[in-house]
Amino acid sequence: MSEEGFGDRTVTRTARLLFEAAEALVPGAALEAVVETPVPGGPWAHVCRVGRGGPVSVVLVDLEDVPAPARTVLASGRPVLEAGGRLRDEHVVAAPLRRDGRVHGVLVARKPFPGNGFGHLDAAALASLGRSHGLALENALLVERLRHEASHDTLTGLPNRRGLQDGIEHALAERARTGCDVAALVLGIDGFRDVNAALGHRSGDALLRHVADAVLAALPLGAQVARSAGDEFAVLLTGVLPADRAESLADRLRAAAATPLVVDGVEVQARASVGIAVAHTDLDDPRSLLGTADLALAQAKAQARGVVSRVAVNPERRPGAGPSSGSPSASPSGPTGAGTTPAGRESMATLAELRRALRGEPGAGEVVAHLQPQADAGTGRVLGAEALVRWVHPVRGLLGPADFLALADRHGLMLDLTEVVLDRAVHAAALYRADGHDLAVSVNLSARTLVAQWLVPTVTSALERHGVPASALTLEITEDSMIADPEHAVALLDSLRDIGVRLSVDDFGTGYSSLSYLRRLPVDEVKIDKSFLAAGERAADAGADLVIARSIVDLARNLGLETVAEGVEDDTTWERLAGLGCHVVQGFGLARPMPVDQLRTWLAGYRADRAGGTRRPAAGRAVPAVRRPVDDVRLPA
Repeated sequence: MSEEGFGDRTVTRTARLLFEAAEALVPGAALEAVVETPVPGGPWAHVCRVGRGGPVSVVLVDLEDVPAPARTVLASGRPVLEAGGRLRDEHVVAAPLRRDGRVHGVLVARKPFPGNGFGHLDAAALASLGRSHGLALENALLVERLRHEASHDTLTGLPNRRGLQDGIEHALAERARTGCDVAALVLGIDGFRDVNAALGHRSGDALLRHVADAVLAALPLGAQVARSAGDEFAVLLTGVLPADRAESLADRLRAAAATPLVVDGVEVQARASVGIAVAHTDLDDPRSLLGTADLALAQAKAQARGVVSRVAVNPERRPGAGPSSGSPSASPSGPTGAGTTPAGRESMATLAELRRALRGEPGAGEVVAHLQPQADAGTGRVLGAEALVRWVHPVRGLLGPADFLALADRHGLMLDLTEVVLDRAVHAAALYRADGHDLAVSVNLSARTLVAQWLVPTVTSALERHGVPASALTLEITEDSMIADPEHAVALLDSLRDIGVRLSVDDFGTGYSSLSYLRRLPVDEVKIDKSFLAAGERAADAGADLVIARSIVDLARNLGLETVAEGVEDDTTWERLAGLGCHVVQGFGLARPMPVDQLRTWLAGYRADRAGGTRRPAAGRAVPAVRRPVDDVRLPA
């Protein structure tokens, strides 16, 4: 076995120094040592030196295989002196090696018999050397520990960012020599700050260790991982890297990190984003590789895209950029509170229940869609309905979006929620069509959804699964949701329009998009925000609101778009909008949101009323309020 075979270079280095000192005290003697290995309860290391000044060799032995004089010293803690003679062909002296007040090894010197042997002064000298060796070993181990701590994370045991940079430097140097590919992946835990604030530092640390172990287990052979920031882990990937290998590994790491963990009785599940940086052919700066991966991670988090990949170039090749500092693009997501709070535990428990509900697991309730009808402003004919998310909680009853939507957004569940509501809405449209009601359904899309690659195939799959034509589905976006990545969002909307889905700009007039930008969007309608519709108690503002509403209707007409007014709560507002030329109305003045099956009953009654000459049902037919009013909030932009 090599001199570093048992994994502790410190012991072999100090053993070499020990032998050199012993050779000066007992010249001509053959030297060996038996020392503990760093593994508790593990084998002992039998260290020998072949010839004066030769290499140190190490063999792992069990305690019963340790030479007899060494076993005697280990048992007694005192030196042993044995003279050669007729029954012994060598002189032997053995002295204990002490550290931390105990014997942790034995130094053995041998001389052949006949010849001059050892005396008590030799034994005393070697014993003194053994004590000095213990102090030297303690110092060496301290230096080794400090060196290790400088390049490793104390919580997870992984290398830190500095340690990984050493690996990147070596990889880039190897790339220059062999042409191998180099990539860095930085995985960040979404919503880690909330876990720390809600459940305390100990739970946050447990989650970090859990993710570290999961990521380490998912790594391919030859990859290196480090904890690069508070809630981030960096992976170095080298070798021949096909275009999709890094992204495939990123998906695998995200899945591994998402393995649920129960902390103090609360299930916690990490959602992760990954930024990828692939080294340019002439990249020689390790800080630029990690810095580019940090930027990609920030983009993945901001746009909820899961994985974003970039090419890392040298700083001087980056327009307008100075040297990279090598620091993360955002400060570590550190704790905001020192301990667990009741509200925090409740929010984490709610999050865990919501995840189970989205997976359809028993005991967590069900995420459903309630539908609010939309009617022709002139005739009162019901044309469609907007799907609004609700959670039927097994204990807390019916929960509106205000009770869980912000939590879902912070922890990366918006895409799952959108997929569930989309499926529920399209299924409802299929039921209404089977009843003879040719109704369209509308579903809100968040900003995160507008960068999701799965959106178009998911929409197509839902329509095909339920047998609903694409023209019966309207997807609503807000103006602000387009700001993060407008080019990508417009391309996605074009793809949705190509399959026949209708598109609508929700809350029009409250965002920041320009009119020229609106002209570029492939939309079919705009929805007038309810803040511009003055009810009776706001009669003083009615004039200004009427002007704004008229302007939006005229603008939409000139652009060839339909207008939908939401928040219509009384007959006066309805009549004014109809007079302005608004196409569709929606609000409590028509009906409250209601469950899918209840809307089927409502439609039957509404049709009967309309057939009898009434434009819309009497107030008594409105759906009664649930246990408490449910406020609808838009999907976060």
